[in-house]
Amino acid sequence: MITWTLIISNKGPDKANNIEVEDVLPEGLIYVCHNATKGILYEGKWVMCCLENGEEQRFELVTRINKTGKITNIATIHADEYDFNESNNIDNETIDVPLAVDVAVVINVNNTNPYFGEKVTWMISVVNNGPDNATGVELTDILPEGVIFVDYNSTKGPYDNEKWNIGSLNVGETQYLNITTISNALGEIINDAEVISKEYDWNKLNNHDDSKIDVKPVVDLAITKLADNPTPKYGQKVKWIITVTNKGPNNAHNVIVYEEIPEGLTVLKSNGNYDGKSWTVGNLNVGESKELKITCKVTSTGEIVNHVNVKSDEYDPDLSNNDANKSIIVPPASDLSITKIASKYDYKVGDVIEYRIEVVNNGPDTARNIKVREILDDLLKIKSFKASMGKFNKFALTWTIDSLGYGESAIIYIKAIATGAGLVKNKVSVTSDTFDYDLSNNKDYAVVNVTEKPSDEPLNGKNNPNNNLDAGHHNILEKHATGNPFWNLVFVLLFSLIFLDGSILKKR
Repeated sequence: MITWTLIISNKGPDKANNIEVEDVLPEGLIYVCHNATKGILYEGKWVMCCLENGEEQRFELVTRINKTGKITNIATIHADEYDFNESNNIDNETIDVPLAVDVAVVINVNNTNPYFGEKVTWMISVVNNGPDNATGVELTDILPEGVIFVDYNSTKGPYDNEKWNIGSLNVGETQYLNITTISNALGEIINDAEVISKEYDWNKLNNHDDSKIDVKPVVDLAITKLADNPTPKYGQKVKWIITVTNKGPNNAHNVIVYEEIPEGLTVLKSNGNYDGKSWTVGNLNVGESKELKITCKVTSTGEIVNHVNVKSDEYDPDLSNNDANKSIIVPPASDLSITKIASKYDYKVGDVIEYRIEVVNNGPDTARNIKVREILDDLLKIKSFKASMGKFNKFALTWTIDSLGYGESAIIYIKAIATGAGLVKNKVSVTSDTFDYDLSNNKDYAVVNVTEKPSDEPLNGKNNPNNNLDAGHHNILEKHATGNPFWNLVFVLLFSLIFLDGSILKKR
């Protein structure tokens, strides 16, 4: 702005009437306002009624300059009366306006919400709105804390030591600078830029600009899983050890580990805030680790895969270590149970005692290479046998079965002759190549009471010539050579009914 002051006076000798002062603003000046001690501004002229002899008045005209260089402002005055000296009826004043520019800066960013460690590009433009060409144009962009300089590219001039030396900038010319940085702090980060030139800048309002980013946290959660026994047996315990670590670069919040125990395992106990499906870890600082231990019982065989996954509220760019799998291999298992019963409790010396031995596989897998060992009392002598499957070696007293599936059973009947009196205890045991997780039912025995036969009763034991062992008749119950065939048949039928009904005497 510039204020022009016009001073008019009447040097007489008479009164001047209808005074008009004309000041036509030249190019480069724009009217803003005025102030007159007398008169008014009318149609661009300062007019008043009169001016007495010796009277003086003032008129102030405020203008805005919109041009550089020399500007001359001319003012003239006249009245109705004759002016005998017109040499002072006109006056002018010249100003020399120096060169002026309006350099303006605008800064933007390509990503206002980057993650920690992510690159962002600050895009800066500088324009010269004139009216003159600008020289020595320089932009200062001191990068704020929380960003790390990576590189830059510009359409003109270098960027070095946080200053962009543009040089000259013609009227209307725009140049661009892109600065790439890495976000290295959380929260709001503001980047300021300011531009100057050698010439007078008539509009300082646009010489400064800023842009900001709001950096979001990033974490790198890693999880591992171990089993204290990679090859447990059926029914045994296995302990899973789960470790979660925050490798940073920021603290993690609301960390949750998803761990749903697969079929084949039953949870017995655990530490930590674990509900059977997920482990609420909570917050995990940079470099911090936490551990969960889950003890399970193995309830199936084969391969059991246990999967675990970890998440938090923060962005995790590396998900390759957020999952972990661990397998255990449970070998086949079965539960063989054996029972041994005698057909009755009381016998006489020389009688034939029949034993029923049954092997059952309670699973869960097939039992293989099963061996049943029969330990005969010294007062017994093998007479015959019949097995539903497998082979019986009467010399080794071993019954061998190749395999027995889950739920299957096998039965062998063994007849033995009582050769002496007393309590006769006959033992039996079963084993297999398959792991047996319950050995409490792998042994059994049967006890019978053998007494001496009265001297007047006929012998039906080893001294009876009709009781010779016949290998071809192991599955036939022995009978006396003499007697009524009808009653013999009745005896056999009654014995079978009693046996099949399970009414068999057994004492332990």
